[in-house]
Amino acid sequence: MAARRDIPVAALAQVHVLFHSYATTAGRVASTVTYIRDGGVRVIVELGMVPTPHAILDPLAILGESASTITDVVFSHHQPDHALNAALFPNARYHDHWPIYQADEWKSRFAGGFLLSPSIRLIATPGHTPQDSTTLVGTASGVVACTPLWWLAFAGSS
Repeated sequence: MAARRDIPVAALAQVHVLFHSYATTAGRVASTVTYIRDGGVRVIVELGMVPTPHAILDPLAILGESASTITDVVFSHHQPDHALNAALFPNARYHDHWPIYQADEWKSRFAGGFLLSPSIRLIATPGHTPQDSTTLVGTASGVVACTPLWWLAFAGSS
C-alpha cells in the first residue's frame, strides 16, 4: 500500500484503459495502455507492445483525443516492451524514473513523489528493474495504481 504522502493530493482524474494486456502460448504479448485525464493534463501510461498503433490511437479518438493532444507520457521502466510506441505523441513530455524529456530538452528530477497534476503522482517502486515507477491516480472512486506488471492478475484487495 502506498504511504500516505504518496497519495495524490486530489481525486479528480478519469482513468480509461485503451488496451488490455495479454500473453499467449504462441509467444504473443501486449501491454496494458492507460489514458488519464485530469483537467488539461492528458497522460498515457505505458506504450509498450500492442498489435498496431491503432490499438492505442483508435480508442483514444473515441474519447475525443488525438496523438497531438497528449501532454504527458509515463514509462514505468526502460525496457522496449514498455516504451515501444513512444514516438506516437509528438507534443508530450516523457517521464522516466529520473528525467523528463521533451523534444531536445532534458530536465533531471527524481520520479519519486513527482506530481504531474494534483490527481496524478509518480512514485518509485523498484522491483522488476531498479528504475520501476508507478503512476498513482486520484479518482472519485479511489486511487488507481498503474504499475509495470503485464498479465498477472491478483485476487483480493487491500
